[in-house]
Amino acid sequence: MVCVAPQFAQSDLPSRVEAQHKVSEVQLSQQSCPYCGEPIRLLVDTSEGTSEYIEDCEVCCRPMTVMLTETSDGTVTVSVHHENE
Repeated sequence: MVCVAPQFAQSDLPSRVEAQHKVSEVQLSQQSCPYCGEPIRLLVDTSEGTSEYIEDCEVCCRPMTVMLTETSDGTVTVSVHHENE
């Protein structure tokens, strides 16, 4: 059996393709777990500016709140807290 890819004429293709892609700005952040105190590394996406999410500590596996806060000059700070704090 031979598979043949479909052939398209140039006129079948759109002349211009527009796509909106948000560029991720992933950064490595060194933090300490609020539960066990061990140093941890987090990969955080700073393209969303101020945000908050829950992530488990890679050492003790307890859930912690990761907070990204965008300052007035556009930099993003990262902090971690107990889940219920």
